Amino acid sequence: MSGRHHGQELAVRWDRGGPQHRRKNGQVRTIAGVVAGASLLIATAVGAYTLASGPTCDQRFQLDVVAAAEIQPVLDEVARGFEAEHACVSIETRIRPPVDVAESIANMADRPDVWVPDASLWVDYANLRAQDGDEEAPGDEGTAEQVNRTELLQPMLDKGRSIARSPVILGAAPGTEEKLRKDGEPSWTMLIPGTAERKRLGDTMVVRLPTPGQYASGLAALNVLDAVADLRPELMDAVRDAAFELRDSMIADERTLFDVFAKDAEDDDKDKKDKKDKDKDAKEYIVVASEQAIWRYNRSTTDNRVIGVYPAEGALALDYPYVVTSTTATGRRLAQQFFQALTSPAGQEAIRAAGFRTPDGKGGPSLSSRTGLRAKEPTRIPNPDAATTLRGLLQARLIVADTRALLLIDVSGSMDRKVPGTKLTRAKAIVRLAEEGVQALPKGSEVGLWVFASKLDGDKDYRELVPIAPLDEKVDGRTHKDAVIEELRRLPRKTKGDTGLYDSVLAAFRAAAENPVPNKLTSIVVFTDGKNEDDDGISLKELLSTLRREFEPTQPVTVSIVGYGRGIEYDELRQIAAATNGVAKVAKDFDEAERIFLSLIAQRACMECEDGQASDSDG
Repeated sequence: MSGRHHGQELAVRWDRGGPQHRRKNGQVRTIAGVVAGASLLIATAVGAYTLASGPTCDQRFQLDVVAAAEIQPVLDEVARGFEAEHACVSIETRIRPPVDVAESIANMADRPDVWVPDASLWVDYANLRAQDGDEEAPGDEGTAEQVNRTELLQPMLDKGRSIARSPVILGAAPGTEEKLRKDGEPSWTMLIPGTAERKRLGDTMVVRLPTPGQYASGLAALNVLDAVADLRPELMDAVRDAAFELRDSMIADERTLFDVFAKDAEDDDKDKKDKKDKDKDAKEYIVVASEQAIWRYNRSTTDNRVIGVYPAEGALALDYPYVVTSTTATGRRLAQQFFQALTSPAGQEAIRAAGFRTPDGKGGPSLSSRTGLRAKEPTRIPNPDAATTLRGLLQARLIVADTRALLLIDVSGSMDRKVPGTKLTRAKAIVRLAEEGVQALPKGSEVGLWVFASKLDGDKDYRELVPIAPLDEKVDGRTHKDAVIEELRRLPRKTKGDTGLYDSVLAAFRAAAENPVPNKLTSIVVFTDGKNEDDDGISLKELLSTLRREFEPTQPVTVSIVGYGRGIEYDELRQIAAATNGVAKVAKDFDEAERIFLSLIAQRACMECEDGQASDSDG
């Protein structure tokens, strides 16, 4: 994706003479400029080199720049001008997804001289991953509290300085955008299922956003919803569930985000006869995208334009930090010189011409109604602190992961009590719920089953009935799902003893964390109707300190708990769940217990780990 993407105006702006610049391997361009005549001084870590005259250099210096795809062409154009003035410097610009670069830098696998991701969150993520892999790091850096710190410990990378800005807004076809304006000033709440704003859009409205765990623009949308909930507390619960509700709207490849608009136009051209019925049932799309992405798309089409929709609350923005990652003095010096070129008047003009705003919020002529956008910057919504953003990123990456769940079910004697209004015991009722949840899990899910009470297996308060394994895995002619369901149905005959909660939770946590599976969130879903009654086991304080110490934020095992019954100690459950970024809820009746339990099995990760309020439970 190198080349002259911005037209002749940028070539004129930067072309100060010299030979034609070379393209390399399609996606990489090395721009080698040669200036004859006047002397050029380049200070380096090993000395100074003076070119008295002529196009030859005693030593050439290479600057390796890796950037997000959309800003790489601008860096490429500015580099051409830089090289024209620095005959002995070659600047190579490469495109790599920010999340991949963050992982590579953290693992010391590929460290460029300069990195320009689309958002600062990737710098924080690289620092987190580097700390996670540092064997010399203090023992508590892998705990849940790690991502709760505003300042990460000993960051490997500096934050960098912003060279461009692009607010994350909404986009829609012209007809849809007009309809949105008729209903009043658009709001981010239209993305939240169940809100009045979303209901007014009707069933034909479809939201599309880049997957938040891979793309900063998608995560920005979720962060904006959090900010809106701060202003409108009545939306807190809806916002908390929004990430999961929007799962089907998430697009794995941002490059396909706008494809639906082209498809809509093709469908309209194919069939004009049934236009009335078609209009009635046709889908209308709203996309979450940066201004620059909308600008870029509209430059590629004349028929299927997208109009930028600016919600009343304002917008978060991609901030494109310029991060110097070079480990040499020469590289750092050249990187600083290139930064000065990018922030010079000509460099900033190039950035604005490519559909970006400069860090001060100013846009160029490219941001206008002609391109479906506007010159005025939307109100800035403050970015969350690094800890909040990182927590959201980690959890957003897990919300689309396949399920790996360990069910830990209370079979103490109190589970023989009847559920009010039914003929079922608590044990029989929870078996039905668990079976329903297991049956509903998607292909690719893994499930295991443990039970706990007191002294179920010698001195152990817990027992593994079925290990965690893929539901469709077959052993001796039957699937793992069949084995789980068969053991679930036997549980009502196993009830006895007291509630050995603490030891059981810790044992399940350690067993689940022992063999993490990449790209799968492991969650322990606990159902209990009582409090810990094992005086011979570990204390609550010991349990909490151990969970916090052993919790691994990049390969998390979360503990979420459903409490039901009058013997519940809600505050204890809340502390246990919070230690692993899980959630604890107490149900006031069994219908609510059913909703919570099934939700935890299905959702697997809480986007905001704030627990529900304790309620008086029946039974």
